[in-house]
Amino acid sequence: MSNKVMILLVPLVLVLISTSYGEDGDYFPLKEGLQWEYESIDSVKSRMTSTVLPKRNLNGQEVSVVRLVFPTESSPAGDPSFMFFLKSNLGIKMIAEQDSKDAEPRLRKQDDFELKFPLTVGSSWISYEELGEGMDKFTFPVNKTIEKMDEVVTVEAGTFEGCMRVTGKFKGKVNLGSYGGAPELTYEDYTLHAPGVGIVKLCLQYEFKLETSQACAQLKSFIK
Repeated sequence: MSNKVMILLVPLVLVLISTSYGEDGDYFPLKEGLQWEYESIDSVKSRMTSTVLPKRNLNGQEVSVVRLVFPTESSPAGDPSFMFFLKSNLGIKMIAEQDSKDAEPRLRKQDDFELKFPLTVGSSWISYEELGEGMDKFTFPVNKTIEKMDEVVTVEAGTFEGCMRVTGKFKGKVNLGSYGGAPELTYEDYTLHAPGVGIVKLCLQYEFKLETSQACAQLKSFIK
């Protein structure tokens, strides 16, 4: 997903199959009023709050709006950004995003699925991530696969059973244009989704230009 990688690194991001939770188990719930607080599991602690706002119309489609806020020392209230999600019988995908500098939402050029139905072990799809900033920013496809549907996860917010593990992988050259060439990138991530709650843990790591980076975030609190 665009921005997800960068938000996690500076400092974290974030944005469930059980019949008791409906068709998709609400592994990525988008009910208005839901709120999650995440914190990094790194030496430098940082936080992010994610809130589902009222739905709105975007390009003739009713979409769910998620606001992300990252408090910092210089800006305790945080600078909000927004992601716009469309749920269909195919799955849940982000169709646009908006930062404080954007007058209007920026539409995604690719089909960027957070989850693609059916949610069963072995299901796979392509998502998109971003790395870099400014002229160095680039997008790359990540192959997502559901590996487990029965994981037990303990984070600060509690212990969650029946969690779904989704892994992501990419290895190959990325095109940075005439100024940057085509260096090799190796990228891996995983997200753990709890039924009725959503993402409870997310970790990623990558090797790029002889440097290795990694980051993790966990759910600290959840308000229904």
